[in-house]
Formats: sequence, C-alpha cells, structure tokens
Amino acid sequence: MIEKYQFGYGYQNEPAVLGFILSRFSLRDTLPGVYVLSLCVGSYSMKLSLKFCLLGSLILFLGCNAKPEQSEDRGAKTESPASPQKINEAFDVVQVYYATDRSPSGSREPNNFYGNGRHDIQFGICEVSIPEKHRTGELEKPTLWKLEFRENPEKHVVLMSVKPMMGNDFLHTLQSDVENANEQEAFIFIHGFNVTFKDAARRTAQIAHDLNFQGAPIMYSWPSKGRPTEYLADRTTAEWCESHVAQFIEAVAHESGAKRIHLIAHSMGNRLLTRAVRQMVNSPFSGTVPKFNQIILTAPDIDAAVFREQIAPKIIQATNRVTIYASSHDKALLASRIANGAPRLGQGGKHLQQFPNYNNIEVIDASDVDTSLFRMGHSYFSDKATVLTDISKVMHGYSTGQRNLLAIKKGTWEIRNVKYAKKKLKLFR
Repeated sequence: MIEKYQFGYGYQNEPAVLGFILSRFSLRDTLPGVYVLSLCVGSYSMKLSLKFCLLGSLILFLGCNAKPEQSEDRGAKTESPASPQKINEAFDVVQVYYATDRSPSGSREPNNFYGNGRHDIQFGICEVSIPEKHRTGELEKPTLWKLEFRENPEKHVVLMSVKPMMGNDFLHTLQSDVENANEQEAFIFIHGFNVTFKDAARRTAQIAHDLNFQGAPIMYSWPSKGRPTEYLADRTTAEWCESHVAQFIEAVAHESGAKRIHLIAHSMGNRLLTRAVRQMVNSPFSGTVPKFNQIILTAPDIDAAVFREQIAPKIIQATNRVTIYASSHDKALLASRIANGAPRLGQGGKHLQQFPNYNNIEVIDASDVDTSLFRMGHSYFSDKATVLTDISKVMHGYSTGQRNLLAIKKGTWEIRNVKYAKKKLKLFR
C-alpha cells in the first residue's frame, strides 16, 4: 500500500509508490554554476621578485573575477543520465541521481546548493565532470601548488549542475534510463561522516566512472555537517535519517525497474544503510522485502558486536551477498574505536571480524593496500584501483575464488600485495 510510505507527511492518490513519496516536491531549476574562491595568499620567501608577485596578483584577479565559460555542449541534454557522456573532448559528464534530506541553502551555485541542515527529502539529478586525464580513484581538485585557483572541468572532478525535480519526473526519468541502459541495474551510494553534498556527488560520479558502470548511479546524501569536528552531531543526524533511507531504497527497488540494485556505503554511512535495511526487513513499507543484488560495506564505522548480533541476521534476508572491506591502517576507525569504546566492523588485522555461520557474508582485509596518502587510510575503497577492481568483480557476481584473493580463515580474505599499474581500471565482464 502506497500509504505506508511516510516521510513525516501523508499523501494519497498517487499512481506509483515512488511517485507517492516524491510527488509534492516542486523545486526550482538551478542556474549555471558560478565558482566561488576564497584564498589567503602569503609570502613564501623574501626572495620572490616584485615582478613575479605582480604577475601572480594579476592571475589571481583574473581567475577570481572572470565568469566561467558556458558552451552549448555543457548544457546539452543527453540521452541517458545513467552513464558517462562525452560532451566535450576534454572531459566526460556523469549524471547522478540523488535523494537528500539536506536543507536547501538558497544559493543557486551547484557547490553550495544544499547545506547541512535537516529537511524533508528532495530529489533530482546532478552533473559531474570527469577530466580526460583522470586517474582511477582520484578526486582531482584545484591545488595551489599548481597555481590552480578555480575549478576546471577539463582538469578536475567538478559538480557542474544540480537540478531538483518533482517526484513523478524523477521517477519517470529513472525508469526510462534504467530501461535504456546497457545494464538494467543501479547502485545507491551512501556517504560517510564529514562529507558535503558537493563531495558526495563528486565521489558517486567518480565511482561510477571508474567502474565503467552501465546502469544508474544514485546517491543518498544525508545532512552531514561536513566538518571533522562534528562526529557526534553527524552520528545523531545519521540516526534521524534511517527511516528516510529505508523508504527510499525500498521504493527504488520496487519502482525503478532495475533488474539488479547494489547498495554501497562508506564509513558512518554503513551504520545508516544497515539499520535502514534492518528496519525494512522488520517492517517493509510496501509489505514485501526487496532483494538487493549486493550490499557492499566499505570501512564500516559500526560496532562489530552490534552488527554481528542485531544487524547481520536481518540484512542477509535482503541480499544475495554482503561484502565488508576492512583495514588495519584505518586511523579514522581507530579513533572511532577509542571514542566508542568498542571494535569497529571496518577494522582489519587482529580486529578483523569473521562470520562463519553466514555463507553470504564475506570480509575482505585491504590492509595490504597502501592507503597512507589518502585521508588517514579511510577512503581506500574508492582511492585505489585494487579495491575498486574487487568491487567491480563483486557487482558482477564473481566469487572470492575468481578474484585473486588470499584466503585467511573461513569467510575472510585479503587483497594480495601487488604493484598495480597506473592505467584505467579494467572491466570484469
């Protein structure tokens, strides 16, 4: 019954479940993005010549005041937002479907379109550029060391546009693109703590691009504060979002038309996802528990005992397989373990968890992957081609025996320590 889908308000007489959830949102279209730069420039050396300083000032002035160029290609419509589109020789554009319960900021700039306050759930599509010379796993952005003072889609992964949509339009577009995609599938990505809407969109697009995903990439962006000092606030907000996420993923499962749907979460987003799936299994809004193809938990910031005793028995009922990626070098989870006083599910090494009673729960230790340069080792799942390669194989149904993994003990494996080529991720089809 569609009346069971309630996001804190009630609707009636909607033609479809997701349409029922989404229908009352009538949000404005966004204007083309304007990039805002705030820089503090200091003297690195007294030996810098006045001539060089003046030249640098001129570059900075022009970079901050020139408006971004707009071309017909950048605003062109593409047939399928579900897969990367080559609308410019220097970069691809990935269109990402989104759901968010962040409050709109009032700004029409893509990077600042949504804030970090709580709000009713909203939906739409955003466009993200991937540069032609993109390196697998990287989220390229401007760097002062290269004298880059503004985002450039030819060099960086850039959130180019955000387009909110009414519920029925969102639903119909998603259904159409899934139907016309090379693979009639979708994934839903839920980000972790300390992530903005902008960076969630960029990361989702990067994952879709690097996996050469041929279905519909979807993200759920919950209102993380986007600051490393707001861990406790983010944890409380994640709990508030659970019902929203449960209803959304169930609705997508029933209404998108996708033959396969994968659920992927990172860090604190795993807590949100797993609790939402547990809620859905205990009391499905539609009366039927959907079956997801893969549930992939990367660097999960979840109490290991809570997952084992309360979550695992439930979520295995809603998926073909659960894959957990852990690492002993994850300093963020080490800090979480100290703060929470209990081991985290995403910790590897001596804290690596084992689930011998569940044949469809696999634990992969990624400790052997060098993550020292990537955000305290906490983003290894999307920063390294090796982990992305394994995720690609998981999504295509490969068993652990087909994925060049080293068995440790029952139900656990590790990614082999090999030197990885710096070339584009190979497909496993």
